[in-house]
Amino acid sequence: MSIQIEHLIGRTVAFRMQHGGRRDAVRFCAIASMVVNCLLWLGGLLPLACGTPPPEKKGGAPKTSPTPGKPLPQNSSDLYAGSASCKPCHKTFHGLWETSRHGTTMQRFVDVAPLLPWADAQVTVGNATYEMNSNGIMLEKKAGRESKYTVLYAIGGKNVYYFLTPMAKGRLQVLPIGFDVRKKEWFDVVESGVRHFEPSAASDAASRLHWQDAAYTFNTSCYHCHVSQLNKNYNRKTNSYRTEWKEPGINCETCHGPSARHIEVCEAAAKKNEAPKDLEIIRGGSDFSHQQNNDACAVCHARLIPLTDTFSPGDNFFDHFDLVVLETPDFYPDGRELGETYSYTTFLRSGCAISGQLDCTYCHTSSGRFRFKDNPNKSCAPCHDRYVNNLAAHSHHPAGAKSPGCIHCHMPITEFARMKRSDHSMKPPVPAATLAFGSPNACNLCHLDKTAAWADKQVTRWHGDVRKKAVLHIGNLIAEARAQNWVHLKEILTLLERPDTDEITKATLFRLLSLCTSEDVEPYILKGLQSSSPLVRASAILASRGSSRPQLIKALLPFTRDKRRLVRVRAAQVLATVDTNALQSADRKALEGATEEYLKSLMVQEDNAFAYQDLGNFYLDRQQFSDAINTFEHAIALRPDVAQLWNNLALAQYATRNASAAKESFERALSLAPEMEATHLNLAMLMAEQKDMAGARQHFTAALKANPHSAQAAYNLCILDAVQRWAVARPLCARAAANAPDNPDYSYAYAFYLQQHGESDSARQVLSTAMVRFPSHRGISGLYARLTGEQGATGGPVSPAQ
Repeated sequence: MSIQIEHLIGRTVAFRMQHGGRRDAVRFCAIASMVVNCLLWLGGLLPLACGTPPPEKKGGAPKTSPTPGKPLPQNSSDLYAGSASCKPCHKTFHGLWETSRHGTTMQRFVDVAPLLPWADAQVTVGNATYEMNSNGIMLEKKAGRESKYTVLYAIGGKNVYYFLTPMAKGRLQVLPIGFDVRKKEWFDVVESGVRHFEPSAASDAASRLHWQDAAYTFNTSCYHCHVSQLNKNYNRKTNSYRTEWKEPGINCETCHGPSARHIEVCEAAAKKNEAPKDLEIIRGGSDFSHQQNNDACAVCHARLIPLTDTFSPGDNFFDHFDLVVLETPDFYPDGRELGETYSYTTFLRSGCAISGQLDCTYCHTSSGRFRFKDNPNKSCAPCHDRYVNNLAAHSHHPAGAKSPGCIHCHMPITEFARMKRSDHSMKPPVPAATLAFGSPNACNLCHLDKTAAWADKQVTRWHGDVRKKAVLHIGNLIAEARAQNWVHLKEILTLLERPDTDEITKATLFRLLSLCTSEDVEPYILKGLQSSSPLVRASAILASRGSSRPQLIKALLPFTRDKRRLVRVRAAQVLATVDTNALQSADRKALEGATEEYLKSLMVQEDNAFAYQDLGNFYLDRQQFSDAINTFEHAIALRPDVAQLWNNLALAQYATRNASAAKESFERALSLAPEMEATHLNLAMLMAEQKDMAGARQHFTAALKANPHSAQAAYNLCILDAVQRWAVARPLCARAAANAPDNPDYSYAYAFYLQQHGESDSARQVLSTAMVRFPSHRGISGLYARLTGEQGATGGPVSPAQ
């Protein structure tokens, strides 16, 4: 995503400089699939009988302390007694937890080594060979040299094992050799984790990351879902860690809070032969609402943006995190998972979540296991008994031991980076989406010998095409919005207004609309601000980025007082350009408070370069250009391989009139991302200012190639060539006007040059359409009056280049 800021360069070429916004995914693990795809766990729950409706959950805060909103204390032996202290009173639950995926999500290597075969523990990558042995040593053999690395920990175990070695400055690094549990084979970790949307292939040795790259440093954020009671202890000045944790794995106190006081009051009450008045523990389960249970699980099972590091079970997720939705290419446009997204986003699109009547603990036990393993269909029976009891008719598959069950069609298993995960959207298969977007469908995961076209024909014959049309419609709108193609903007806005559009789809479209400049969006932003969903409210706020309209700014100010932190910080982010001195006292105080929260949220991951990217963007918005330069340079020191950081540094350098440094930084960005549209546009503008029109044309052309829907690139190329190369410029002028029908300047330019080249009839047609939409645009009305001979036309038409 990118944020656009208005700038003008001279009188020849006008366009927007663009700086990169927040990255699409900020749970910055060593590889996309590093968080173990394990079952959810909340301890202390009573068993739920199979096939019975889920119990009603009471709303509001938990009855027991610590209270939601109170930060869980960090690692302290005085407060956290450790999971072993739970065993004397909770032996059964402790036994179930101890062997669960949560309990073993990170283990000492010496405990895992006896479980693995060591005969072929070797992988070759280019000219390097990596060998592991059961003694905890990895050998790297490269160019006749041999290096040894000690293996301390193993993470995972359900699908794969990854291994960690200590490195300089307190880092734990993911080793390049892992073990595939299902296939019983050793594999190249880096190759398995290559991002699906990277332009280069995994086999391209020149493009792949080295295993010691910062992207594979475990300290960055993956710790949080693999160890308990973490203190990262990052030192910004030295870029080093002194990371500590209470226990490896996700222990009891992660979900129940510190237990030392709980043990104390229980022992004291036992001596008096009475029950404690306050258990001094977070119970969760039936004491939580459905939302509270889901939010507790989402901390590790969501692709998220942390706002604080103080989440306590029982808190609201959106007081501590933002959620990544379908704006990222880790999702197919129809919402199916492509990369690793940890399930929560897709779950929120499910009817189960939307109903508000179910949470994770209905299908998953307190120890993290699937409650209905012996008969999965029973998990669906309470709400869908008419289908479960007539499964053969509903599924159009004959009954039998091998016939598909509910989860086979509604929760198909897909794989990314050797990690298997089930689709938690619960949506029925739509093979037509496979044809349109390449997303997987349940039919062809079983019928490997058939095509998606065959599957689409079968599903349409059985169930009609209503569902298919809806999925394709929404998917196409998301795909177009990702490409900044607003030809169907009206349909997008209509979808935002529909009450049956789920919050994930609404949030996605609002975020993508932050790239759209049409004034038609504003009324829908105002409606989105009134949503009951904090995710939608925050995303509607983001849709207003770049707007300077007083009405919209005034509408955003109350949201600096919103009850959810996510909404407050997004309001502060968007209102960064507002002069607080011009505000009333109450508004100024609220905005300053929200801004402080926003800046604190960026430093929750102060070892993450993308947090500094956002901080640098904040300084750009505030026109604090020296601070922006320093911040982007710090980000680049952490991640010199990220093109957006160089692009944004160049913007700050350009703002300080250091054109040569800006040009060099733009070129560095393009060396990393040759097809980055924003950088081509920015560099073209810079070259136009320096009177290098050939260079400007080259980069505007490259921007248009990168994004054929770029009205900015087409418009500027039109102006560059309109006088001397009209045959080349004419289709570009038309494209700019068509791709940005809400920009009157583009329509005016097209009509002006048509008239200049003797195509007056065509010019009148363009102007007559533009007059309806932009009746107050003086250039359009004046040129129209001149061409039609109407009275009142004064002066000559102004060249768009002026």
